[in-house]
Amino acid sequence: FRAARVIVGFVLSGFGRTLSSKLPKAPQNARWEGLLLVVRHDLLEGGGKARHALDLGGDDELRGPAVGHGLQRLEGLQREHGVVGAGLAHHADAVGRGLLHVLDGLGLAFGFRAGLFNIGGKGQVIFGALAAVWVGFNLHLPPVLHTVVALLAAVVAGALYAGIAGLLKARTGANEVIVTIMLNSIAALTLGYVLAQKSWQVPGSNQPQTPDVADTAAFLPILPSPFKLHAGIIVAFLAVVVFWWILDRSTLGFQVRAVGANPAAARTAGISVEKITTITMMISGAFMGLVGANEALGTVGYVSRDIAGSLGFDAITVALLGRNKPLGTMFAGLLFGAFKAGGYTMQPKGVPIDMILILQSVIVLLIAAPALVRWLFRLPKESEKSLRAELATLGIDDEAPALVTPTTSKVAETAVDATAADAEGESR
Repeated sequence: FRAARVIVGFVLSGFGRTLSSKLPKAPQNARWEGLLLVVRHDLLEGGGKARHALDLGGDDELRGPAVGHGLQRLEGLQREHGVVGAGLAHHADAVGRGLLHVLDGLGLAFGFRAGLFNIGGKGQVIFGALAAVWVGFNLHLPPVLHTVVALLAAVVAGALYAGIAGLLKARTGANEVIVTIMLNSIAALTLGYVLAQKSWQVPGSNQPQTPDVADTAAFLPILPSPFKLHAGIIVAFLAVVVFWWILDRSTLGFQVRAVGANPAAARTAGISVEKITTITMMISGAFMGLVGANEALGTVGYVSRDIAGSLGFDAITVALLGRNKPLGTMFAGLLFGAFKAGGYTMQPKGVPIDMILILQSVIVLLIAAPALVRWLFRLPKESEKSLRAELATLGIDDEAPALVTPTTSKVAETAVDATAADAEGESR
């Protein structure tokens, strides 16, 4: 909760600085009345263009009551992108991108907890998006039910596609990394084939792109255009709760953690390692399928060739940074969403977007540094025992220190000399 307060405070303070830097030198009441008018227009009317309305102190003849000034300048809201709209849009974009990373990070983290490296997130995102978009533009259902059915279709598609790797791992011992990489290529080729079919294209168009999902299936927007924030945020937070409950409060979660800690011991305890391996991969793929549904039903609204992007591989970094924990993965996903949104914002200013990749790489390096150094220099593993427990293991009582006196020292030296002499006589 402390970390959540820090992040929320950072976001609000950044938004506050954006506003305060543009507020004019007008009376305090006038500034705030004008600001409230602009925010109301931004959120309710969807303008998002607020530069002129905030310029309360530009010309002397325009000084006066803030409301009157705002009404005179509202025509400019539709012509020029302003500070308030831009600030809200950037924050909403960061949260929207972060939701995708929260979901894909949960998918990879679930596999990591069982000792499985699900690197096939890209293929599972593709199949999840295809399933969600097919339900979205083919079926005709009531609004809420339509969205739920599309989400379930994406979950099932991602789970079944990831289950292929889990089944091969359980039955034949095939390496899940190699299998999932091959499945990524199969999914990419399948996507190209599907988008070439007339039944999956926009009527009258040859573009490799599906039709837009119906309004009844699309996620409801939380903020109006141009803000890219929709009801997918609810799905992401529910996924965090489900992840926590499965791993920390269910029998299945205990078995998953047992297999990840020691498969041999888990098998000895009666746990079916093969069954848990398959189920774990399917649950991991289900989370990745939600990522595809989030793109198809909310962020984009359709499926094209680049629907997956680098989401499957970014999830590895998010899961590592979050230490495979639900809250840690959530905050890591939001952080990486801010990285992506900030990178695209800084690029027009002359800052290369590769700086974001460098920053992410440094984070991964610092996370892996302790284990890497321990492996390079053959250092012992870090112990979680306390000093008292370590001393007890060695048979040393830390509460009864030995009393060393000259007499006891001489007796000990005599005993050592006698033992050495006996050993030398026996060797001769």
